[in-house]
Amino acid sequence: VRMFVAELTNSFQGISNRILPGSLPAVDCAATYNFAPNNAVLFGFIFGAIGQFITILSLVVFKSPVLIITGFVPVFFDNATIAVFANKRGGTKAAMICSFVSGVLQVSISAFAVMLFGLYKYGGWHGNIDFELFWPWAGVLMKYLGFIGFVIICFFFLAIPQLQYHFSKNKKDYNDGLE
Repeated sequence: VRMFVAELTNSFQGISNRILPGSLPAVDCAATYNFAPNNAVLFGFIFGAIGQFITILSLVVFKSPVLIITGFVPVFFDNATIAVFANKRGGTKAAMICSFVSGVLQVSISAFAVMLFGLYKYGGWHGNIDFELFWPWAGVLMKYLGFIGFVIICFFFLAIPQLQYHFSKNKKDYNDGLE
């Protein structure tokens, strides 16, 4: 992944210099992997997968009508990225614990959402952690409050950048390049 990100960044220079002057590549969360020890990414992958496997096994043991299948993208990109930031704040144990909890949440909240919204008829649910932590609850609001729930969700989304700016310690960074 590190090699891919490095190659992508270098190859983008041609586009940046010729077609879109001043543009920067957006390389997703994998760009953070260079800022952590190698074991953080590996532990994120492994412990996220273990969390998912244990939760899937629990679904089977407790005879859940829904079976969630481990996805490579959530295990690698979500849990490995979570481990990078957890490792920075709390070391290796934090990387393992946070990734494990993320794996558990990815499967358990997916099962909840699939049952609540009847998605088993259509094949399932997407399992990324950012999707898991917000959309089931947004779906509940929209399902039971209809249009009012939709408006609440829209206001919530519009409020996020305002709150980020309000609580930012370095507000001048928001204005760089706009003057």
